[in-house]
Amino acid sequence: MALKVLLPLAFVLLLFGVTGVSVIGVLIQSDLEAQLLKRGILAAHTLQAVAESSSTTGGIQRYVASMGIEEDIEFAIVVAGNPPRVIAATELTLVKQLVQNLPDRDFGDDLRQVIQSRKIEHYFGQGANHSWLDVSAPVSIFNITENGLPLGEGALMIHISMTGMQKAA
Repeated sequence: MALKVLLPLAFVLLLFGVTGVSVIGVLIQSDLEAQLLKRGILAAHTLQAVAESSSTTGGIQRYVASMGIEEDIEFAIVVAGNPPRVIAATELTLVKQLVQNLPDRDFGDDLRQVIQSRKIEHYFGQGANHSWLDVSAPVSIFNITENGLPLGEGALMIHISMTGMQKAA
């Protein structure tokens, strides 16, 4: 008789336990994403301010290079000009390349979209062993000229790894 009562009760408790663990996992993931998005937008606004107030591309490049030192920022890039080209990047081999010639077609497309829309965009991605956030924002660079004309409208992108935050949680 006790087995007839205890067995269903144990099953119900197990079901509640599994459900509880699943809900906690979703809440933790959601909280991590919210924290990462907040950090990503802050980093994008800071880079935007630096790019828009700098008087040389070298000043922008120095700031972008310093961002690359941070453990979770895998890359940052700023593009501007007509046609749009890379004026600063954590990966120096990308500097001066036209956006249309960037090796990763996806982020080149994202940068062109932000130049046109003039809106901040973000994208959470996940691979086999890696989660990330891409934040892209418009930038207006009028303090730096090229051939007598300001660089003008452009965009920036910051790629932030979520893997370190997930391990810490």
